[in-house]
Amino acid sequence: MKKTATLFLILCLLLMLGAPFNASAEANEVSKGASYTLLTPASEGYPDDGKKLTDGVKGYIDPGTDKYAGWVNNAEIVIDLGATKSSNLYTVYFAAGDWGIAIPTEEQLTVEILGSDSANGEFTSLGKTNKIVRTNVNGNWNMMTITLSNTTSASKRFIKFKITNTAPNGYIWLDEVEVAAGNEKLNSGVYINGINERVDSGDCHIFTSAFGTVTVENANHNWTGN
Repeated sequence: MKKTATLFLILCLLLMLGAPFNASAEANEVSKGASYTLLTPASEGYPDDGKKLTDGVKGYIDPGTDKYAGWVNNAEIVIDLGATKSSNLYTVYFAAGDWGIAIPTEEQLTVEILGSDSANGEFTSLGKTNKIVRTNVNGNWNMMTITLSNTTSASKRFIKFKITNTAPNGYIWLDEVEVAAGNEKLNSGVYINGINERVDSGDCHIFTSAFGTVTVENANHNWTGN
């Protein structure tokens, strides 16, 4: 109930300040189908084919297939976006938990993103992250992501993913590295895609203790002022 009241208050404030309002939950992926270079070769037993890391197939439900490629301890991948493009979201899709591939902690897995205007030029760090999000489970396999989300966009043609894993055995099991621009999509929540009419202060009735006990029967009546 508290969560609903908080959401209602936030909506009212947003709408009074600037409706019509638009906030897109979708990010624009700019790396799908892009070519890339492996600065760190993949394992001979679990090679990369030069396509799978940007083919758009990500978080694949069965990591025990050739949809994934493997590295040990370190992986450096440079994506060529084909032209200078604006980006602020950088995501690594990986799996662990089976085949002896240890699930890393956030202290053990780090991703640094770097950008450059030239393949042979100097790469500038765009930031580091170690925030792991579990997206799916299949038996012992855990599908996970780690995303660097910057508030400021970078205009670069070449984006380097520098992945370091110090977990036991140090396996890095990847099926996608993604560059995007826009708003990071949360795992759960409410997204506002558009409001077509302005709401004024008199239209918002915020719940306070003066309303008494909130019940299923009276909550909507009190909050809407009906």
